[in-house]
Amino acid sequence: MNKLLAIDTSSSACSVAVRNYNQIVDEFILAPQDHIRRLLSMIDRLLVSSGLHVGALDGIIFSAGPGSFTGLRICLGTVQGLAFGSDIPVIPISTMLACAQTGVRTKNIAAQSLVVPCFDARMGEVYWSTFENQQNQTLLRQDSDKVTSMGAVIVRVEQLIETGSFQQVHLIGDGWGLLDDEALSSLNRKHENLTIDAAVYPQARDLLILAEEYLKYNEPVSALEAEPHYVRNEVSWKKREKIRS
Repeated sequence: MNKLLAIDTSSSACSVAVRNYNQIVDEFILAPQDHIRRLLSMIDRLLVSSGLHVGALDGIIFSAGPGSFTGLRICLGTVQGLAFGSDIPVIPISTMLACAQTGVRTKNIAAQSLVVPCFDARMGEVYWSTFENQQNQTLLRQDSDKVTSMGAVIVRVEQLIETGSFQQVHLIGDGWGLLDDEALSSLNRKHENLTIDAAVYPQARDLLILAEEYLKYNEPVSALEAEPHYVRNEVSWKKREKIRS
């Protein structure tokens, strides 16, 4: 697949990338609650600048979650609308994996490092997962995508630090901005090369990288088969029902 469109609106950021063979163009902007107004114009600009139209695409990649419920629905609706009419195959990528890949690229994360993306999921919870950046700059997943309390994330990170031999520990994503001072101090004492960067968000450019790896082991899906990965969808609805009653 040489002509690809990648979209991520799973967080406060809105990000689009287009690859036309070896040429890649992308846009990234922090736009809380403004994705629906910005997304289509970003896609149009990048397709035009790449000399492509939707019907010429070999595939569309999207960040499937976990993440913002509204953001994931906007992304999936856009992807299905673009892909269905032209029968374009679709490639879903984990938001946590995408964020980890963005961190590796933008923060020059060393090999044999632990990378822990974490995002605010509201309701006193966070979305997170854990990865090891390997020698060949590919990410080895340590945990499935989860939604838990911040306390559970800290326990898991401490466990991995104690049992692993990581060169560095990188905690990325806006969920880490929720740490209190005591928890922050505790984590800093666990590893001498631990850094926290709450300003890292998944970027669509990295979905292009991850799609290549995905296609080694998986087939793309049709637009109708594409689904978001909410993680806590049923739990969320139960909580809302309790609030209403």
